[in-house]
Amino acid sequence: SILDRLNEFGEQQKKDAESIHAEIRAFMASLRHKMGETAAQFAARSGGVKAHYIYMIESGSRRWSAEMLTHFVKSIPS
Repeated sequence: SILDRLNEFGEQQKKDAESIHAEIRAFMASLRHKMGETAAQFAARSGGVKAHYIYMIESGSRRWSAEMLTHFVKSIPS
């Protein structure tokens, strides 16, 4: 039925979002380690969040926001 299809669509969207956030989390954690930055340094690049928040993101209990990623990208010299 249409309701079943709608529920399946919603579930797939949720799975896709979780997958994307997991990819971003892994990429950013790898980048931090490659750059040799502390969580505090990385946090400062990410809009001034606290180092503890970076640890929370890396553990999977929080997610990178678009605003934090934008701040981070702007912090990289071109």
